Formats: sequence, structure tokens, C-alpha cells
Amino acid sequence: MSNDSSGVGADILAILELLASDASQEQISLRLSATSPASGDDERSEEVYRAGQLGLRICTQLDQARRREGALHFLIDTAVELTTHCDLDSILHAIIRRTRLIVGADVAFVCLRGDDGAIRIRAADGHVTAATIGLPLPDTGTIGAAVLRNNAPFWTADYLADRRITHDERIDESARAEGLHAVLTVPLNRPHGARPDGVLYAADRKVRNFTADEVGLVRSLALLAGAAIEKARRIDRAGTSIAALEAATARREAELARGRELIESRERVVRLLLRGCDMEALGREASRDLGTTVRIRTSGTSVAIAVGDAPALGEKNIELISSRASSVAGAGWLDNGLYAVPFLTDCADAGHFLAYSDRGITDDEEQRLLPYVEGAALLHRQAHETVIDSEIRDELLDDMLAIPQRPREQILRRARRLGVDLGRSHVVAIAHPEGDARGRAGSCATSYARRVNGLKTVRDERTIFLVPATDGGDAARTVGRELSLMLDCQVTVGASDPVTEPQLVPAKFQEALRCLEALRALGAIGRTASPRELGFAGCLLSDNYDAEEFINSVIGPVLEHDRERSTDLIDTLEAYFDSGGSPTRAASQLFLHPNTVARRIDRIGELLGPTWQDGCSALEIQLAVRLFRIKNALPDSRTTSTDGPPAVCAN
Repeated sequence: MSNDSSGVGADILAILELLASDASQEQISLRLSATSPASGDDERSEEVYRAGQLGLRICTQLDQARRREGALHFLIDTAVELTTHCDLDSILHAIIRRTRLIVGADVAFVCLRGDDGAIRIRAADGHVTAATIGLPLPDTGTIGAAVLRNNAPFWTADYLADRRITHDERIDESARAEGLHAVLTVPLNRPHGARPDGVLYAADRKVRNFTADEVGLVRSLALLAGAAIEKARRIDRAGTSIAALEAATARREAELARGRELIESRERVVRLLLRGCDMEALGREASRDLGTTVRIRTSGTSVAIAVGDAPALGEKNIELISSRASSVAGAGWLDNGLYAVPFLTDCADAGHFLAYSDRGITDDEEQRLLPYVEGAALLHRQAHETVIDSEIRDELLDDMLAIPQRPREQILRRARRLGVDLGRSHVVAIAHPEGDARGRAGSCATSYARRVNGLKTVRDERTIFLVPATDGGDAARTVGRELSLMLDCQVTVGASDPVTEPQLVPAKFQEALRCLEALRALGAIGRTASPRELGFAGCLLSDNYDAEEFINSVIGPVLEHDRERSTDLIDTLEAYFDSGGSPTRAASQLFLHPNTVARRIDRIGELLGPTWQDGCSALEIQLAVRLFRIKNALPDSRTTSTDGPPAVCAN
């Protein structure tokens, strides 16, 4: 390797080491800026820069995954904490404290409706003046009133300068006194209330924009808070009587159970995502968990995933769905018993999660529905980000399988850009899912290929993989196991022997295809194999099968015994099969005593195992003996003379 190539490898290795050590984006950027490529070496500079950019992208994706995981744990911890408080003041302070933490805000407020019907600031967290507590919220003309009226979140980067808002002088004066700019407001819904019972505020003393993820998290927190506030008020109304205490205890146990169900739902979704499930699998699990019909609409007005039976949406409902998606209006009921929850993403209309039940969707089911909505939104974002990359990877494998193939250097260069090292040992594996799962195999195959840093494409309802592996049988079993788990069906897989040269991939594809067709012809549905594992049939399927290795793998112990002890077990084995498995006839053929042949047969059994005379084993042993005889009968160039007939190796 040249010095320049070594330098590029060292720079890329340094970036990989930073990623492995969980370095920050700033550390990777500093390492990239410290790289000093040779003067005029544009190709090296481009490779190092590309590696650095990929490192930064991976670091960003890991940070995003950690933030999402942290947000889920934060909401679970919040649900558990809220169930530990019974009085309203403790619950309100827990809510506003966690609201500040979840968005990093300077101040958080909770406004609640009192017994007189007026809504006032009930609790605040952060550096606020005493005059803030108890400040009434006007019925009209403010962002809080708009949130209550529309039952939807609202946020602004600079409250006092925002001309969309109808300002109230008392509210503006309070905002100036506190020095507030950015404000996020979310409605607090009662579990069984037709309208919000209050408003949750998060405010900052600097101008900033709230992200869609932050809005979604605060919205989820507000849903938990509404249930907790309602619980506290019911306990207050119950008083101190024994009957009231018993009722409060029962409610608390029920809420703890609902909290556990919510945690279990989130854990179930996390497990599904970690296993690489697709949108349909997530929808099936949500339908099973909630006992409802599920529709997942990923864009426009099309229903991408449908599980169960439900009424037709109708034009009116489609318009309502689209309007809610464009305004991020939050969850709500539609006509015909449909309950819609939009994906809160950066896209204006990323899609909706629709649930239907003829008995209606309960509040507990609504809470348990949220993790599935978040999981579907995550899958939608991932699919959108990876679709282009998947198409490029599919095109590369298509070009490698094409005849005539693209130039070798062009193939290697494209593979390097995708991070695929074709110099390593790879195996071609062809998977054939059974039943109606073939339509779902594409996304699962893409997920698996990316996870193992391989390539995949689809031809004639068969999924073709090129995966890093040194053993065709191991690769076939791994592919079959992974796809069977993801598709929940039988998957038949044929694999080739390993290949390290891109130009040989078409031949290995034919080898794997012959293995797959042999398995299906034999009725071995849901099984996996490579030419080596098919035994003597591998001689017919493989392009370069090693006959000597086959002989040694089948009768090697017998040949080794003959070499080491100068015995003739191979002759006895051949005579035994030629005589139809009769030791007496074999003894007559070998001019030996039958007891001698019987002892040799017992010794052969010890060397080859107890099943050596069973059907398939016996057939392979006979084939190996024949191949051994043919091999030894062929002319040997080392003993061949030009003056006479070729020498034949005697046994």
C-alpha cells in the first residue's frame, strides 16, 4: 500500500476509533480539521472528507436515537412519579418541573379552571414574581384562550413581537416583567372531559423555536398530567371518610395498573423496533394489544397499512385528517368511530395513525396508543431517510449480477462509497418466503442487509443477498432465521460457497439458485443449505466442488486407519456394499474368513459412526468409495512416461 493510501486509512481509522469511543461531533470535527493531506492529493482529501462527513452523520443519528430513548424513559418516569402523588399541588409542581426539564425552558406555568369557571395561573416553576401566581387568563384574545378553544398546541419564538397574536395588556405586562420571549402552550385534557381543563406553558427568556419533537413530548406530558390532575381533584372531593379512602385506593391501584400497561406498551414497541419490525408488524401488534382496527396513513390520503375491518373513511373524514395533519392539531375523534393521531415530525403531513372500534376507544387505550404512534412516526422517518440509499445499494447488486458485468474497478469504487468491502469473503444467498409474506419481504430484507453491511435486490419474488460470510451454510441459516422472525413465516434459503472476487458473483448466484431450487424440489420448505451441506448433491450443484474434500469428509477416518496401520478396511467396505451388505458374501469375495470380515465391519462402524449404514449415509459412503477408486485409477503425471503406458496407482 502506498504512503498516501496508508495515510487515508490512518485518518479513516482515527475517525472510526472516535465513533467507537462515543466521541462527540465536535471531537470528530476537530479530528477532521487536524488532518493534513498531501499537497495536491485531491482524491485523498475527498475520501477523508467523506469519511468525516459519514462519521458526523452517524454521530448525529446516534445522538438522535439517544435523545428519543431518553425522551421515552422521561415520559415513563413522569407517569410513575405522578402516580406517587395524591395532592394537587404536588402533582402540579412535578408537572411544571418536568416540563422545564424536557424542553430546557426558563419558566413553566400551569393554568387551571377554578370552581368559579375562571382559569388562573395555579403553579409556576422558575424565577417568577409573586404577582404571577393567581393571574387570571382572559376568555378571549390570548394564546391560552386559543389553545383552550382549538384543543391544540401553540408556540411562538417571540411572544411580544408576534403579530399573529391578539395581545392582552395584563398578560403582556406580566410577560415583560418576567422577560419572556419564546412561549409554548399545550392544552390539559381531562380524561373524560369534552374540553381542556387548563393550559400548560413553557417559556424562555430568549428568542427560540420549539421543534416538533419538543411539542410532541410536551403534548404527551400534558396527557399524563391531565389524568393525574383529575385523579388529585377526585381525591380532594372524596374527603377523609373511609369509603372515600377505599375508593381513592382502588383508583390509585387502577392508575398504577394503567401506568404499568403504558410502560409495557412502550417496552413492547421498543422491542419490536430493536428487532427491525416494519410498519405492518407494528400495526398488527397495536391491533392485538388494543383490540381495535388499525390504519396507518403515511402520506397524502392513502392508507398504507390496514389491519382489521373498519368503515370507509369518506371524503369528509379525509379532509379532516388532512387539515389536522397540516396544522399539527393533535389527536381527535372523526366520524364513524375513527380516532386519529398525527405523526409529529418535521414534515407538514407525514401521516396519521387511525384506530377504530365499534365500542369506542377508551382513555386507557388512547394512552397505550401513543407509543405505537411514536414508533410508526420513527419508522416513517427512517424509511424516508433510507429509501434513496437502499435504491443505490440494490442497483449495485443488480449491476454485479448483470451479464456482461460493469467494469471491476467501477464496481469496487461504488462499493467503497457505500462502505462495502468486496475484498472480504462474501456469500450469495437467495431467500424465498412462503405464503403471502413475499410482498413484505422487501423492507425486512433491506433492514437486514443494512444491519450486516451487505447488499440485496429482488428478482421474481426472490430476495437475493450478498452478505459478508466465510461459510455458505452459516450464511444461509442466518438469513433464514432473521427473515423468518421478521416475516413470521417459513423462508427457504439457498446459498453459494464464499467468493472474494466481484466478477464471480453471477456464477455464485447461479450456484445459490440451484441450491434453492433443489431444496424446493425436495420439499424442504423452510430449510437452508449450501452446496457443501447437500453432500453428494453438492457435486452436481457447485461450480467448483472439491471431490477430494468430499471423500475425506465421508470416509476419511477409514482411509486414515488404512494408511496408519496398513489395513484394508476400504477394500472390505467396498466388498460389503457390492455384496448387498452380506458379511458372508463379502468374505467369499475377499477370500477371508467371515469372522475376520465381521470384525472389520465393526471397526468401520466405530470409525464412521452408528448411522453409517442408513439410507443417505450409505449412499454418500458408496459414492465416496467410487470417487476414491476413480481418483486413484486416473493417470498420475508424476509417473507417466512418454515411452510406455501410463502408470496406474494400485490399491
